[in-house]
Amino acid sequence: MTSKVIVLEDDPQIVSAFQKLFRNERVEAVFFERPDEVKEFLVNNGASLLIVDCLLPGISGIDFVVNLRKTYPPEALDVVLMSGVFTEGGFVRDALRSTKAVAFFKKPFSVTEVLSYVKKQPKVDDQFIPRKSLYQIFGKNDVTARQRKKTIEALEEVHGFDLPFLYSLLVDTEASGHLNIVNDKGKVFGISFSRGAIVSADTPDEDTFIGKLLIDSGYISSQDLDLILPQKQPRFLGERLIKNYLISPHLFEEVLTKQTSLRLTRSISDEAVRLNFVEAEVEPTVQQITPEDFLLTLHDWSASKVTADWLAAHFTPWGNAKLKRNLSSKVEAKVKVLPLVIHHEGLYEALTAGSTINELVESKVFPESSLYKAIFFLVTSGVLVFQEEIESVESKDKDLFYRKTLSQLNTSDITEAMTALSVMTRTSATKPQQVFQEFLRFIGSEPTGNDEALGRLYTQLVEQARQITQKAMSPEFSNSKSQTAQGNAEKKLLAAKLFEEARQALMKSQFREAQEKMKTVSDLDKRIAGFNIMKAWSRLGGIDSNPAKAEVIKEIELELLQIEPEERLDALYSFVQGLLAKAKNDFVTSKKFFEKALAMDSSLLVARRELSLLQAQSKKQPDLFNADLRTLVGNLFRKK
Repeated sequence: MTSKVIVLEDDPQIVSAFQKLFRNERVEAVFFERPDEVKEFLVNNGASLLIVDCLLPGISGIDFVVNLRKTYPPEALDVVLMSGVFTEGGFVRDALRSTKAVAFFKKPFSVTEVLSYVKKQPKVDDQFIPRKSLYQIFGKNDVTARQRKKTIEALEEVHGFDLPFLYSLLVDTEASGHLNIVNDKGKVFGISFSRGAIVSADTPDEDTFIGKLLIDSGYISSQDLDLILPQKQPRFLGERLIKNYLISPHLFEEVLTKQTSLRLTRSISDEAVRLNFVEAEVEPTVQQITPEDFLLTLHDWSASKVTADWLAAHFTPWGNAKLKRNLSSKVEAKVKVLPLVIHHEGLYEALTAGSTINELVESKVFPESSLYKAIFFLVTSGVLVFQEEIESVESKDKDLFYRKTLSQLNTSDITEAMTALSVMTRTSATKPQQVFQEFLRFIGSEPTGNDEALGRLYTQLVEQARQITQKAMSPEFSNSKSQTAQGNAEKKLLAAKLFEEARQALMKSQFREAQEKMKTVSDLDKRIAGFNIMKAWSRLGGIDSNPAKAEVIKEIELELLQIEPEERLDALYSFVQGLLAKAKNDFVTSKKFFEKALAMDSSLLVARRELSLLQAQSKKQPDLFNADLRTLVGNLFRKK
């Protein structure tokens, strides 16, 4: 446990008195004679109270505290001053103001008088931090199932984007029990596990997805569904379909498994969630998500659900750490052939060869946003583990580290900034003081030497974090959250309006106009449903005349990977996949996607138009390799 009290004093009698007092009161304390020892201890351990003599060897205690305040403001560290020489009223007043100390004691005094300042500690909650403990597992590949379960059971609050890793741990450790998740709106998600398989996902939303999933899988047509749904029978949809011989029981069970996966996906959101896990024996079900199925679901979450901004903050503590293969992983071969890894060709080899995340980001070989997602998948799947966690940064890397961290905190949205801070430090955003103290520990001590620019960056970083946490603790924070929410709502309304205008432009093949509108939508609300689908559609229009066609196709393929699973049930998704296949001259696949889009939405005229174009093209250019002999001979001897 981190020590709560530091005493900086070179008088043996006073030190002895404090030692006896704190020992009797069971107060954790450490004692130093030199200021540099205190600074080093604070960086590595932290504290909540510093008791310091005003007259120190080689430096004034006042000057030392004033300098220390650049890194440890009053909300992070209380200071008590003491002196037997400087006791004049003017000195005491100025000392308290300049150091922002909570008290000044004139020697001689009874050390028990200090006890009241100790007992109202700690300002910093130095208790076990479950979320931090959870992510320390990233750096280990020899953790037992029991240790992992203990870590999970200790969790009370995490971020919604932590859930993929949490689910992965429960699957990997073959856990059985019930996980209850409550989001900020009070909605409850219930996830049940049976020996590592996810057997049910109860969500507060009533959407079943069954009809869309059946059509998307190609098992029934929209016409079949229209015939069955109006039937007034006291049977579930699946039973009706099976009774009418429209689908087999086995295939319907497969669709139910996909439904469970989609419901599970809805639990992953950009917000703090409370949770508890209760071990229990749970019976398996026919629609369960097996560990093999879960790997594909985890891949989809990594690509589409977890945002790049959150991942940038999340990986900050590991920016300069190296990864290695987890030799106990059983899924390495399967992971390496999944799209998110394939589309970052050479990434797996670079990571296992010793490249750090920061080095890969700076190399700009891969798009930064998707790079983070690919690494997240490789780590959460357990295929790669970190060799070590870098809590302090080497001096040669500090400039880059400070600038990257500062850029993540430079936002007017305090909620967003607090989220970034809490994600970096793996602490709860509801405890700003703890977040700030962990952040100071995370960025390390103030840089020494003659590099003034680096020193200014460090001071700016500390000040930015201090202002963020102070605002988060202020009574006005709730009001600012409401104002931000209102501003975001206005942006979302404008984004929705422009999004619809872009859709209408695309329907008329006005691709350049649509692209301009989509750029504005991106600035306002890129999380709007269907954003990546529409963006890809606008870019695919007129792609044949683009000299960088091959590069654009690769970019679009990567963007389509990042579309959420639920959005893939939209007919437009299949339509855009058809356009992509057409751009790659894969007309057979293109035709299948256009037909699938029409099966999902028969009113989608753009899909019907593309099918007509493909049919017209196929008549003009007969397939000599697949035509029958009579047609082939006829074509050869036809008069021109």
